[in-house]
Amino acid sequence: MSVTISNVPDPLPPAVTKLLIDKLYEKRKTAALDVEKIIKDNLSSGNHSEISKIVKYLSNNYVLSQNQNNKKGGLIGLAACAIALGKEAVKYRNDLVPSVLACFSDPDSRVRYYACESLYNIVKVLRGNVLIYFNEIFDGLCKLCCDMDLNVRNGAELLDRLLKDTVTENSSNEKFDIIVFMQLLRERIYVKNSFVRQFLVSWLKVLDSEPNINIILHISDLLDGLFQILDDSNSEIKKMCESLLGDFLKEISNPQMKSKYELMINIILIHCGNVNDDSIQMTAMMWLKELIHLLNEEAVFFMPGILNVVLPCFSYGDESLKKNIKELSKVINSKLWSLIEKLSQEKSEEKIALLKKIAVDKLIETLSRFTITPSDINTVTTTIESLRWLLHLVYKLPQFILSQIDNFFHILIAFLSDSSKEAIELDLKILAVISSSKLLIDTNNQNEALRANFPNYNKYFSLFMTELLDLFRKDQNLRYEKGSSIIKTLCILINPEDIFRMFAEILSTEKDSEFAISMVDILNSILLTSCECFDLRNSLKDFNTQESLSLFICLYKTWCHNPIAAIALCLLSQNYEHAFNLVNLLGDIEITLNLLITIDKLVQLIESSIFTYLRLHLLQVEENQYLVRALYGLLMILPQSDAFFALKHRLDCVPNYYNKISDSNQNKLMSTPARKKIDFKELLDHFLQVQEKQKIFKKQNNLI
Repeated sequence: MSVTISNVPDPLPPAVTKLLIDKLYEKRKTAALDVEKIIKDNLSSGNHSEISKIVKYLSNNYVLSQNQNNKKGGLIGLAACAIALGKEAVKYRNDLVPSVLACFSDPDSRVRYYACESLYNIVKVLRGNVLIYFNEIFDGLCKLCCDMDLNVRNGAELLDRLLKDTVTENSSNEKFDIIVFMQLLRERIYVKNSFVRQFLVSWLKVLDSEPNINIILHISDLLDGLFQILDDSNSEIKKMCESLLGDFLKEISNPQMKSKYELMINIILIHCGNVNDDSIQMTAMMWLKELIHLLNEEAVFFMPGILNVVLPCFSYGDESLKKNIKELSKVINSKLWSLIEKLSQEKSEEKIALLKKIAVDKLIETLSRFTITPSDINTVTTTIESLRWLLHLVYKLPQFILSQIDNFFHILIAFLSDSSKEAIELDLKILAVISSSKLLIDTNNQNEALRANFPNYNKYFSLFMTELLDLFRKDQNLRYEKGSSIIKTLCILINPEDIFRMFAEILSTEKDSEFAISMVDILNSILLTSCECFDLRNSLKDFNTQESLSLFICLYKTWCHNPIAAIALCLLSQNYEHAFNLVNLLGDIEITLNLLITIDKLVQLIESSIFTYLRLHLLQVEENQYLVRALYGLLMILPQSDAFFALKHRLDCVPNYYNKISDSNQNKLMSTPARKKIDFKELLDHFLQVQEKQKIFKKQNNLI
């Protein structure tokens, strides 16, 4: 039986042709042996033209025919030809390989299987000479490895192994085009089929093991796809990919890779943020750590992105993998911290140019993201670390960071209502450093009053104090629960005198009397009791410098919002006559429960160590008669409570005070030069004006 698809007659004997296209595999196999013998005979006689006819005919008229049996016969026939030709097969490879490859996409699974079998035998003969078709074979295998038919997949697997061996043996062969191969990989690396993924990873593993094939130089093209393969549901594929990435990680220090680091780190940062898969995130963090090590100082350019993925990991728990990710994040964070420390100390133009590459706006945006909302128990560690970074940057790179101050200053203020004490303290440190930054003093236009009264601060100091008071006004819980703690912390970070002066100046124009009374009460309590204000109290108590007089007047005008606080300030500064005059005026003021409670607190303070000197002054009645009178005045206002009896018992200890109190207006303390500089009548008038404004405020708010 002769098969003629083209006009060329069949060069094979009819008997062979008949068996070659038979339905039964055994008969086709017998025919193949006959074809092999025919080719060998022609090869022995040197009849290459006849061999060429047979090979071309089998390729064009059998393998590429529309008849399935013809295809099967042609495939086994071409394999027989290759086996018979041996080393001479390379002369006919253009007729042996392409037509077989065409059958990889045949709709008949048996044809696809036989195509794998045929090409296996052809590759086995051609070995390295088949590599000019490597990309086409690889492309075909990539499709067959996920074939629906198990036999086809098995056949493809056998061919795949042989091809890998062939590539390994001929890795230096110029016919293997790595550039074209990488293009094939890039096109398929995102395929989600597990079989294809396994196929690709196995090939990368093989090629990476070959010293003559620098696959690592192309890793940036594959890195993202490989990390996506890590997300495969098949654990074996995940392990294969993890192992491959581990091998690549050891190789990226290759000097030729340096130009790829920027692209690689941007890819890695994406996967470092994968919070849904710990193993992927852990692997990505390992890559990030190594890339930062390789980039060294140039890593600071990527700080915004790095901190964006590293800082959230600080809040991870102690689960095994989470804990490892957290520890790795801390190592990365520490490396960046050290780099900034180092660069800030070097003043060369090269280093400054490097720092200028940092996208400061993005960096501030990243750090602010973790402080823009109050932290909770799950994120507080991240919040604290982001604040530590802001403080570090403000200290080390003020010229860069403070240029963006208007983008994050308000966030720092709002964060003061956070629940974390440690975070608030860090926040206050940042605000304190900003407020006293010499850089901002030099670059910001300060108003004359600020420059005269607060020469060591910039405009953000007054803005800070104003915003803090606004925060206290809006949030009563913050004011009463944390207000005192916040102000005490500030007194450690900033000169307490400057803090009290600024608060006093701002509150002196406060229209909300209730808020002013409340804040003065808090400030007065801090002034009189906190260890942070020890030197400030001594300055007011000694009252012997121009600064202490100025401070007293500044505080007094605001303390007038709270009558008992004003009296306490006068007692602290030993202005006893004025204290007595203020006590006398209490008769014209509505005696509320709050006012009585405030007097009660003052009595407790008088009994404390703070006012030891005042109690000793009671022994000198003649010199301090206004002190005695002031205290008796308070006693007369108090109901017969514990405070009343405590104060009464104290006054009962004053020796012979009835005989020593005179009508003389002379007072030793009042005769000092410093006190003569104060116009106490003006201060008394100011007190009355403030109290009158408070009455009006209460009426407007229907309080009376």
